[in-house]
Amino acid sequence: MSHSHLSFAGDRLPYSLNASHLTSAFPSTYPFNVFAAGLTELLQETDDVDVFRSVITTLEDSSFRFLAVCKVAYGFEEVEALEREVGFYQRELRHLQGKYIPRLFGYFVGTTVRGTTAALVTSDEGRPLLKPFACLSLQFRKRVYRGLRRIHQAGVHHGDVLEANLVVRRRKDGSYWPMIVDFDRARKHECEVKGKKTQIYGPCPEPGEDVCFELYAIGGEEGLDIWRPKTAGFEGSWIPAEAVTDVNSALESAAARGIISAKNLSPERSRMIAQRAVNYVHGWYDQRMKWDRSPESPLDDI
Repeated sequence: MSHSHLSFAGDRLPYSLNASHLTSAFPSTYPFNVFAAGLTELLQETDDVDVFRSVITTLEDSSFRFLAVCKVAYGFEEVEALEREVGFYQRELRHLQGKYIPRLFGYFVGTTVRGTTAALVTSDEGRPLLKPFACLSLQFRKRVYRGLRRIHQAGVHHGDVLEANLVVRRRKDGSYWPMIVDFDRARKHECEVKGKKTQIYGPCPEPGEDVCFELYAIGGEEGLDIWRPKTAGFEGSWIPAEAVTDVNSALESAAARGIISAKNLSPERSRMIAQRAVNYVHGWYDQRMKWDRSPESPLDDI
């Protein structure tokens, strides 16, 4: 297998790429020497990184078409970050390509009018996620968590798990499948959850003990919302949500933590705050079930 070349052409391309040529950093898995890439949709444009959809073709085979996303970095620091991202695709995450992350087409390097330039080319796996995690179906949110868990089990900490770093495609059965993208902040990671499972809508796991901190953050109420709340607010402090079964149990928990005495709360004020805590903990499940009965679509245009 020889090294291939990627040429960019088209009026819609960023000015620095038009008529530019980059060379693959490792031997191509395809039996072609030269590929061409244009721009079909610009997804991101910053001072140092351009991301766009493309159709990769070659004059050596008129039937060859690869629907791709090109992530192009300029300058030493951004190219170095992109190279690290490629490394994860090639090594730790290789077996997850096509299922939880896009497939790697190639990594091309060279020089353009903006200096050192590199392009990561991966398969186009769908549209960016448009909705907050919490309003989506349980099936979809479980798929996101499972994908991130597989990434962690492979030894990689993503570092930036947000809705913006997921793409979604609709499958033949009508369901939506998420893919996790953008590993430029990723790092090697020895995850605490190897072999461990958590219960959906069960007690919130303990970060650093039951799950690692990234999985804890993405699975919690501010993320995928797949566990019960860990705490309930009590006048600027907090008490364990598991202790909030009724008003009296909430008061006992707050008193045991010295919250009531420290804030000099009257009995009437304490009971009112305790009732709010009860309403919050019990209301979480009611709201969660309401969303699950009528979840929103991840994509507006489907």
